[in-house]
Amino acid sequence: DTVLVDNAEKSDKLDSSLREAAILECKLDMEKKQRELDLNNSFRTQEVENEDKLLLAEQIKQTKEQLNTSLRQCKSLLMQNNILKNDLKNLTTLNVSLKQKNNIKDT
Repeated sequence: DTVLVDNAEKSDKLDSSLREAAILECKLDMEKKQRELDLNNSFRTQEVENEDKLLLAEQIKQTKEQLNTSLRQCKSLLMQNNILKNDLKNLTTLNVSLKQKNNIKDT
């Protein structure tokens, strides 16, 4: 009888150990899958961040190009304005001169 009891106890311990091993293996598999998911999510997040950075860099490049174009237009307008100011000055001087000549003729 004691042999049967010992065998039954050993069998119970073995069954308990096997159940515990199965539970631990299941937990290990679940943890492994979670880590894989976390890693995949991390890669996806990194890819999205990289895409966002590339998009932002492209937008910055386009904005710089627009600013350079606007700057060139402003410089051109300033040059035209200076030319017009000079022309106005010359016309004003000519007008004064013509008025003076006209006044001289009238006298």
